Amino acid sequence: MVAPCCRITSFARCLAFAGALIVGLVVATPYASASCSDLTQNGTETGVDCGGPCLTCDGAACSAGGQCKSGSCVDSVCAVVYSVNPSQGTAAAKPGGTAIAIDPTLTIGGSGTIAGARVLIASGLSSSQDVLAMPATTGITASYASSTGILTLSGTRSVAEYQAALRTVTYRNTNGTSPSMADRVITFSLGQNGLALEATGHFYEFVTGTLTWHAAETAAANRRYFGFRGYLVTVTSAAENAFVAAKLAGQGWMGSNDAGSERTWRWVTGPEGLEAGGAGRHFFTQTSGGSGGTATNGLRVDGSGSNCTVAGDCASGVCTSGTCKNYHNWSGGEPNQWGGDEDYGHFLTNSQWNDYRQDNGSIQGYVVEFGGMPNDPPSVLSGSRTVRILPLTCFDLAKNQTETDVDCGGVCSPCGTAQVCLTGSDCASLVCTGSGTKTCQEATCSDVVRNGNESDTDCGGSCAQDCADGKRCTENADCASNKCIGNICQVVACDDSVKNGDETDVDCGGSCGPCGNGNGCDDLGDCLSGYCSLAEICSTPNCNDGEHNALETGIDCGGILCGPCGSGSSA
Repeated sequence: MVAPCCRITSFARCLAFAGALIVGLVVATPYASASCSDLTQNGTETGVDCGGPCLTCDGAACSAGGQCKSGSCVDSVCAVVYSVNPSQGTAAAKPGGTAIAIDPTLTIGGSGTIAGARVLIASGLSSSQDVLAMPATTGITASYASSTGILTLSGTRSVAEYQAALRTVTYRNTNGTSPSMADRVITFSLGQNGLALEATGHFYEFVTGTLTWHAAETAAANRRYFGFRGYLVTVTSAAENAFVAAKLAGQGWMGSNDAGSERTWRWVTGPEGLEAGGAGRHFFTQTSGGSGGTATNGLRVDGSGSNCTVAGDCASGVCTSGTCKNYHNWSGGEPNQWGGDEDYGHFLTNSQWNDYRQDNGSIQGYVVEFGGMPNDPPSVLSGSRTVRILPLTCFDLAKNQTETDVDCGGVCSPCGTAQVCLTGSDCASLVCTGSGTKTCQEATCSDVVRNGNESDTDCGGSCAQDCADGKRCTENADCASNKCIGNICQVVACDDSVKNGDETDVDCGGSCGPCGNGNGCDDLGDCLSGYCSLAEICSTPNCNDGEHNALETGIDCGGILCGPCGSGSSA
């Protein structure tokens, strides 16, 4: 039971409140403000839980990410934040067997519609025996190219419909006698035109057209991919070069030139183009004689310097005589200034590089890269799952080869609970324990392993423990902050459009600013009105609210504010 001066904790404060209340009763009227997290468009909101008193809706004007419901402001517009979230573990396929669903529990975060998607065998492709397919789906069509291992989905449908469609995509290996045993890494990507390289998280697109280098640079910068800004591609590793060359065939411009300083080749577009005060990353020095040259020193993976012992120490994957070098793939004798002032880099059709004049008419197009630019949305537009090709011995109902139990463990599918194992990878739960003979355990929320439907180790999903800031998540409910963006739990903030931390309502109360009438409260300091009702709602007390509050001597009567109490009421 709350005292008559409801939540006003001293007599002096109570009297001061009474003076303010007399004025407040004249000018203030109780109201119920719409919540910014009730999944309904109400009050003065211009969209569901956005606009009006809430954060800015996707697609509306902004000047900073903190103004947006999505948390991302791109080109002065609030961007939709998407995420592709594959399941944990691997899928297993029998050579020559039936098609298997690659990821029947994959999820896509975001809102609105998607105009296409791609499923790509990113590594391990054997074009003569690998097949991707999708059952008939209303409004979405699928086409598979065996030579590239790409299943292209077309049709503009909702996020939920694309999620349902991608969950049905299947993989089948057609060779039942001598299959390629390499793991197939299957990448799911949103959008019909871009292809994602898992190592960088960036997307790439070859655009056909005979343009000058400068025109291509402008055209690339004007392209967008789910809010990511485009730029002429910058190639910084052999893996990236191979990916672009194999999946995006064609002779096209890239983002390099030595136009600023002859023989000093720089990446002048994308994130690399922002380096050196905007001059771009210097990656290659052409010989003074005019042809060939040497790569400049690069950085270790951790950015701590240029010394290396193996290629894996270097961000570029190039270690020469103990020093990391920047990657390049010039054709023999290039760059060479042949035929005039050749200052601009481009791909040859064999994946090697050449230099041209900026207006050379032989160019067939240009390669656009998306990702890594400042203020890009925190979207995760692709995700991968591995399909393991199982040996035929994994189906012979006997424990043999490297199996830890009958037809499971080792190179076969993971074993179930109570089956014999040697390591966690032998188990579906990833937990293998026991004295003597080890067995696979059930997944729990306290086994210090990310398993089951957990979004991170022992938190999220069906676990009672919410995930801390910086941990993985698939939805807001996985996070202690109740805010999941880009599959990462975000820090609690007073402008994140979520009730979290010590807030008593969405972005107000507690350590945030006071709440307006109609919002939740714990104490008077949580309210702009200075009053928190018995029902813990901010409001302005009045003589008709059914509560014994302020200076009333009875419910809605007595004191200096209300009329006298009737018979039987406190006087």
